[in-house]
Amino acid sequence: MIQPRRVVGGLIGLAVGDALGVPVEFEPRERRDEDPVTGMRHGGFHAQPAGTWSDDTSLTFCTVEALLDNYTVDHLGRLFIEWLQASRWTARGEVFDVGGTTRAAIKRLADGVPATESGSPLECDNGNGSLMRILPVVLAYSRWSIPLMLERIHEVSRVTHAHPRSLFACGLHGLITRNLLFHRAPGAAYRYAMETSRTYYKQGPWREEQRVFRSLLRGTLGEATPDRIHAHGFVVSTLEAAVWSLVTTRNYRDCVLRAVNLGEDTDTVGAVAGGMAGVAYGIDGIPGEWVDQLARRDELMATARQFAACVSA
Repeated sequence: MIQPRRVVGGLIGLAVGDALGVPVEFEPRERRDEDPVTGMRHGGFHAQPAGTWSDDTSLTFCTVEALLDNYTVDHLGRLFIEWLQASRWTARGEVFDVGGTTRAAIKRLADGVPATESGSPLECDNGNGSLMRILPVVLAYSRWSIPLMLERIHEVSRVTHAHPRSLFACGLHGLITRNLLFHRAPGAAYRYAMETSRTYYKQGPWREEQRVFRSLLRGTLGEATPDRIHAHGFVVSTLEAAVWSLVTTRNYRDCVLRAVNLGEDTDTVGAVAGGMAGVAYGIDGIPGEWVDQLARRDELMATARQFAACVSA
């Protein structure tokens, strides 16, 4: 049984993690060691008010909207165009942060390239731009068979990021989150997901990617020391940082603060970790004062609850 509080927790948890990270994005870990994030802030590189979320949450909620409205991948692509060109699902009416690979893919969509062909297949374009928005797809299709769930996850990633490495990362995220959704504790959810992945990612293009995901696939990432965890925009680094933050803490607050205080790509690492932790601990596990400070809080909550009702029906 899917509990609505976990679905709402995942979506709102992602937005909170994103908003915690926005004011300190691009700052090194040394700066966070000196001045750790403990709550919502304003300012930073983007000079935004406290509670402002970025493209991570915007594209996540575009995805939610597409899934609520007779999903097709082309409809999803149109919503991404509306976000970039008309500020749909932005925190305060402007797009202030967008990755180069995502921007280029959306430009191709706007030029008429089908959503099945718009994403970059290049190895150099394996940033975290599809990983950051994949959570709603996992939540929507978690009751499907694992192969079909992964197929849909890969399809949605391909809209912007089509290289096997990005698809693999999104799939691993999906397997972990599926376990969290069905009540496994974070450590067990991670370990079982890595065991499951060996069945579905052992042939074809995935075989060549195994070495890149070696640290994750061992199932022992929680034993890593902080100096081995990097929070850059590379999709594998982002996933490792988010999973490490999840499995080395015991509640939502500690997870997202650990993720954000790794420095560098703080909004996306915070969003990915926050989404998984929100699923693990539910909406009631997220500090209320952080939720209350979110931009467009009421709209985010209403949409998350509507989505949860559909997913758990």
